[in-house]
Amino acid sequence: MATSNAREIAGEIMLHVGDHESLDQIRRENRAVAEEGAAFARSIAPVNEGDYKKSIHTEDLDDVNGLPARRIIATDHKAIWIEYGTGQPAPTPEFAVFAKMADHFDGDQRGGGFSTTGEGFVDYGQLGDLK
Repeated sequence: MATSNAREIAGEIMLHVGDHESLDQIRRENRAVAEEGAAFARSIAPVNEGDYKKSIHTEDLDDVNGLPARRIIATDHKAIWIEYGTGQPAPTPEFAVFAKMADHFDGDQRGGGFSTTGEGFVDYGQLGDLK
């Protein structure tokens, strides 16, 4: 059985995508899907002070193997506690906003998690096809 690496697969996709117009269309659709995911996350985000909900947005990433990439991110410092909960003695429940968003859009959470570098964020990367 033959196998292909990511670069070969991306090359094959680009062969069919080809021109810049098609790539621009993919970029627009990628942005629209990410924005829809961010809007969904904001719609189910808990609101106390509102900072967490307001911090949910999308960001452009460097292209991956020639294809557009974006992420959905929450930059409020409380994002980790809101996503996973805090436990005792002053428990904040696990709201799992990004996990619910990924599930809603049949996405996955590869590459997601919490970064301890820079501002805290929860990042669940790519969404699947919209339901």
